[in-house]
Amino acid sequence: MQSELTRRVFLKKIGLLGAGVAVSSLGVISVISAESEYPEISRQFLTMGTLLQITVRGMSRGHAEDVIADAYESVLPEVEILNRHSSASALSVLNSNGHLKNPPESLRRVLTKSLAVYRGTRGAFNPSVAPVVQLLEKGISLSPSDQRDLQKLQNMDSVTVSPQHITLGSREMRLTLDGIGKGYVVDMLSKRLTELGAGTHLVNAGGDIVARTAESSQEPWRIGIQSPVQEGIVSTVSLRNAAIATSGNYEQKFSHIIPHAGLSRLPLSTSVVAQSCVTADALATAAFANPAAVDACTLIVDETGKMQRSTFWVRDITEFENKRG
Repeated sequence: MQSELTRRVFLKKIGLLGAGVAVSSLGVISVISAESEYPEISRQFLTMGTLLQITVRGMSRGHAEDVIADAYESVLPEVEILNRHSSASALSVLNSNGHLKNPPESLRRVLTKSLAVYRGTRGAFNPSVAPVVQLLEKGISLSPSDQRDLQKLQNMDSVTVSPQHITLGSREMRLTLDGIGKGYVVDMLSKRLTELGAGTHLVNAGGDIVARTAESSQEPWRIGIQSPVQEGIVSTVSLRNAAIATSGNYEQKFSHIIPHAGLSRLPLSTSVVAQSCVTADALATAAFANPAAVDACTLIVDETGKMQRSTFWVRDITEFENKRG
């Protein structure tokens, strides 16, 4: 009982025990509440540079609040490990020294996944663009020669990952996990919620979403993807035990990857549906740089508002699962 009260007090102290229970719009994606006999309890947090919303269905208010607080607290160490803006984080130490002994498991997992997506998308997803990101964040424009020099540092194949050691290809190389870290944390949150008995839940971190339903008879979560060129929703998808992530230059001042040359129209937003949020997050990031490099359930909206759906983009994730085998 004491631990439950402590978690509830924790939520109250940070001002996130609101009275409303409706799921609200978050950034580039809207969660459309379905009519259901199960109540929805939803709480919001500011983390990872975005608004995080956790929604639980089928629990009493007090129980749901305790579960949400527990799950949120459980991922705070993961958030810190992957935070390139914190000088004390494991990622920052790796970037500073060019190597890291006995790296935390979460950093190893995210980097291993990053390497797989980097190779699978032929470099469209590339965490080693951190030096470019840092210059852009400072408002420094890059000449073609600057970009060529920086591209020499953007070789993820030179990164080695093991339980004992992570090594970068050079001391000048820097990594950013902005395009995959949120997805990983959302997956960890979803896993913890399930462990705590909240089998039906939705986690939304600024457009990186995991939707779970404990029973197949329950209504799926309906997700509306907002238009990047005008107000309104351009498409909806029903999710049950799956994830969706959207990347776009209307949610950030610049992409953290440099788009490939030769594209006649650059995307304004890319959305990817996948089995895990870490996969959806990374592939949405890659598709923003080079849509042709991503073979997934993808929706792309360009600067004219024109939509391009992949073969696997469907309204119901059950169809997606069947098609993908």
